[in-house]
This record gives sequence, C-alpha cells and structure tokens, in this order.
Amino acid sequence: RQKVVETNLYVFKTMFDLYKKDNAAYPTNEQGFKALVENPLSGPKAVTWKGPYMKDMPLDVWSHPYQYQLKSNGTIEISSLGRDGKPGGTGMDKDIKLSDFE
Repeated sequence: RQKVVETNLYVFKTMFDLYKKDNAAYPTNEQGFKALVENPLSGPKAVTWKGPYMKDMPLDVWSHPYQYQLKSNGTIEISSLGRDGKPGGTGMDKDIKLSDFE
C-alpha cells in the first residue's frame, strides 16, 4: 500500500508541475488539490488554467485525503498521513512524503 501511495505522489507532483507551467505558480495552500480539478475561484486566478488536471479529488489507499502544502520557498510538499490519517506514526501509520523517497 505504501508503494502505491509513493507512486501516486509522483503523479500528483507531475500534475502540480503542469499547473505551475500553465499558470506561472503552484496553487496556494487554500486552493490545494482542488485547483487541479477546477479553476480556482478564490485567491490568485489561474489565468491560463488548462485543466482539469485531475478528474476528482484524490484519496489515499486508506481513504484519507492527500495533503498539499506550498512552502514559503516556493516548493511544494505532497503527502499521505498513513493508515491512521494522523500526523506522525510508525509502520503503516507513518506519514509518507514525496521528499522522503526522492
């Protein structure tokens, strides 16, 4: 299950990169994954939005929403909170972040 999540994180990163290519910036934290599904109505407008980049809002293999964060340095972090859906944890409950296996 964790390998499926890791693969999904890479796919999502590619989708966010396409969004950035089209709109000159990643979505804000408020916009998050929803900006890949529909053109954002709040926050900075995506003037050259060419989506949808995804069909639906994604859930991880434990049916929890994936997490998105635009960091202050302009990079993004995409993650799953693991089986328990809570920050931290060990084993199957451990958070899985794209940066953990890049």
